[in-house]
Amino acid sequence: MQRFKNILFLADGSEGQETVLERAAKLAHANEAKLTLFDTVETSEFVPPEEFLAETVKGLREALIRDRREDLDVLRKTLVERYPSLNVAVVIEKGNKARGTIRAVLSGEHDLLIKAPQRGSAKLGMLFGSTDRKLMRKCPCPVWIVKPDKSSFQKILAAVEINPNELEAASIAKQIMELSTSLAASEGSELHVLHAWDLVGEVKLRSGHINIADVEKLVTRMEAAHQKGLDRLVKEHPYDRTHVHLMRGDAGDVVVDFAEEQQIDLVVIGTVGRTGIPGLFIGNTAEEVLSSVQCSVLTLKPEGFKTPIEA
Repeated sequence: MQRFKNILFLADGSEGQETVLERAAKLAHANEAKLTLFDTVETSEFVPPEEFLAETVKGLREALIRDRREDLDVLRKTLVERYPSLNVAVVIEKGNKARGTIRAVLSGEHDLLIKAPQRGSAKLGMLFGSTDRKLMRKCPCPVWIVKPDKSSFQKILAAVEINPNELEAASIAKQIMELSTSLAASEGSELHVLHAWDLVGEVKLRSGHINIADVEKLVTRMEAAHQKGLDRLVKEHPYDRTHVHLMRGDAGDVVVDFAEEQQIDLVVIGTVGRTGIPGLFIGNTAEEVLSSVQCSVLTLKPEGFKTPIEA
């Protein structure tokens, strides 16, 4: 998969980090890409007025950063021993995890962020933690959160939006297909392409104000239009193990249910930042998916997406 050239791995100590790092290293090695091991150290911004206390706080910060750098240097040396030609760097910053990571993506011009899932809310059945969700909302490059219990992806799900009137949706659907087919080919996976649609206001239309036969015709034509758009998208990205699914219903619910029923290993899904609302998911579909799905997820942003985080 010759795509990514400057990969950032967030080594935040999440469970299963070593397994996910190995996947990142293999990807970087195959792509002849640079791999940067990154983490942030969160320290108190408060500095006591007393000079000797201020020096103590400063020394503590420096010690925390130095210790974390040493930890990542050990990981770097292990990777270089395994992949001698791999270009591996270590970067440590201080500050908030999500904001610091996004700033590192911007300043380093990284084209992919990989990490293991932060432990989410077990009570709510969430795989991804708050930092994961912030990164998938606001990070400008693709964010790949890999569930560490999977050594390979046997089934990949590309969740696409088909709407010719939405340029951002069409652009990101193309990106999803390009990346999904490339990943599926490199993994030897089944690729499932899913588009969920529904007729907004159908209940109102069927309430008696419009002839039922006309409503049925509209539903049939809408379904045919969605099928035509989906078939065209898939045809433009051929892969011999592709399965195409057009389903009715709320997109978030459909994707989550399909991923569970089909035992999908990786969901590739897009996000859209609409004007004036940076980081907003298109139709909240991705938000619903990230709250419930229990597999690895790769999220993409449309071309021209601008993060609300400044470098």
